[in-house]
Amino acid sequence: MTSVFAIFGMDRLRRDFALLTGGLLRRGMIISLITAVFFVVNIGTIAGIAATRDIAPVQDFFAFHAAAKVAAESGTVSVPGLYDAETFASLFREDRGMLWLYPPTMLLVLFPFGLVTYGAAKTVWVIASCVLLAIAAYRISNRNAYLTLAAMISPAAFTVLFTGQLSVFFACLALAGFLNAKARPILAGICFGLLTLKPQFGLLVPIFLLCTGSWRAMMSASVCAIVLAMMSVAAFGMVSWSAFFGSLTATHTDFIVSSGHAGRITLADTFRILGWMNVSTTLTTLFSVGIGGGLIVWAQRAGVSIRMLAALAMILTAVTAPYFWVYDWVFVAFAVLLFFAERQNLSLWTQALLVAVWFVPLSPYVGGSAILVPVIWLILFGATGAIACNLLRITGRPLSRQAI
Repeated sequence: MTSVFAIFGMDRLRRDFALLTGGLLRRGMIISLITAVFFVVNIGTIAGIAATRDIAPVQDFFAFHAAAKVAAESGTVSVPGLYDAETFASLFREDRGMLWLYPPTMLLVLFPFGLVTYGAAKTVWVIASCVLLAIAAYRISNRNAYLTLAAMISPAAFTVLFTGQLSVFFACLALAGFLNAKARPILAGICFGLLTLKPQFGLLVPIFLLCTGSWRAMMSASVCAIVLAMMSVAAFGMVSWSAFFGSLTATHTDFIVSSGHAGRITLADTFRILGWMNVSTTLTTLFSVGIGGGLIVWAQRAGVSIRMLAALAMILTAVTAPYFWVYDWVFVAFAVLLFFAERQNLSLWTQALLVAVWFVPLSPYVGGSAILVPVIWLILFGATGAIACNLLRITGRPLSRQAI
């Protein structure tokens, strides 16, 4: 407890704030503290603890706890039944539009939640999310207490805690994997193997590992993913995987191609809202992954540091994912923190884009509509471009001097 007060003491906060450069970006970090208002106003949903889901504030954590209960108990609903929309809806007091879209391996991680009440499970989830977020932000911001505090009450943190999602867990896995791919390949591989629980976040991982020559991390990730799959088969049977793959062309497809979701930010959603209703999610994903992978390869060959390469990979994960919501914005927040802590003398436009992308997750919660999706995606794309252009400038200067 003493160390916590030492980190977040006023003297420490003032000192670490003075270390930040870039006037506009510094002001953005100050304004970020205003997000605390959203936490206070919605404290009943965020911190509302109830013994059962029937009397608790509605959150996505309902789905995780319900699925965990099915996995832990032998009830009327089996694990394969989770992938049927009507059967899954029957687990709740009323139809709240929730679907189960995760592979059976996810239940291996959620299983302990099914052994306790909803209130106990949510308490553990809230504490774990906050602790993981604080530790990750503290490490990647070069132990800057002010940036850590800003991250803990950031728009990204609010969207996670308000919706009841597991995004902090997955963002930390991706971050740890990217940062440790060379130095601690076994650890990185385990992180990437666990990231297969939400495979849309791992599309750039093979490209990252290939271009950095992280062969041991790649092998470790493969082994971890295979072991997880085998454990899920042993625990829930092959029929659970059959049900999951069957849902990919039914429940998954129907939901992914549906439009009008103000909080879902993908390139395909952007095209559909702009009127291109027949756009293929697969083709747009392949296109964006190709561009994103190319940027990672270029940055690595240009000699970018592993921290900057990780920052680029984290924000590109948000750009290329075929399924990405504002509650997944922790990926973007970590990328901004990495870049901000490492870079100096950022241009005004770069600072403006980083501030904008930091705050856009709040837009759906202040009266936003689906038309905001293209705007948010363009800001996200612009911030990605700003980071890439700054990396080009960084790597270009030494090369030009050497040539002279």
